[in-house]
Amino acid sequence: MHSLDAAAEWFLRLNGFFTVQNFVVHPVRPEEGSRQRTDADVLGIRFPGRQEIVGGRPLVDHAAFRDAHWPIFAIAEVKTGRCRLNGPWTSHEEQNVTNVLRSFGHMSNATFETTSEALYQKGRFKSGELEARLLCFGASRSEDLSEGVLQLEWEEAFGFIFDRYQAFWRAKRENQQWPPVGRFLWNQSRHRERESFTRKMLEAFGVPEQEPRPRLQANSDRA
Repeated sequence: MHSLDAAAEWFLRLNGFFTVQNFVVHPVRPEEGSRQRTDADVLGIRFPGRQEIVGGRPLVDHAAFRDAHWPIFAIAEVKTGRCRLNGPWTSHEEQNVTNVLRSFGHMSNATFETTSEALYQKGRFKSGELEARLLCFGASRSEDLSEGVLQLEWEEAFGFIFDRYQAFWRAKRENQQWPPVGRFLWNQSRHRERESFTRKMLEAFGVPEQEPRPRLQANSDRA
């Protein structure tokens, strides 16, 4: 059985992110002992100017990322139900966000503090040089999360994967080196329509059904 963490990581990889799955935040102070503080389901960094040409055509990424002219650093939580953030990413006192940012590097001490404070308060930091944000994959969006938290519903994520596969089907048939989750999603998308595929993937990954709603529109370029 493929995990939702792996599916989330694959979605980010298809959007140009370099990723780390299950990133452990270790104890910081000696008195904490050896027990880990928490882990991030997926970390990702996407650099500006990303461009990938496949079969003579450019890949078009998800609208949340495609126009970024700065690095994007994402801390992603993965849920089967409604989007939410675990305590370690919302508790300012524990400074887990700060510790993850320090492992990423790239910033001065003052920027660490500014960035982590913005993530705790708003779920997003953005400047002319960097964007950092909390991201949650879930079955449905939540009104309880800060506006800056990027919420991606699984139906949308699986739909994006289907569109990318279909748009570049011929060029991507040689995929033996893909991770297992990527090949599984590829095989399941064969001979299926978009709606049938997304419904099947929600079932396969144990995502509960939501209330019926209007059918999602595919990306205009199906990339």
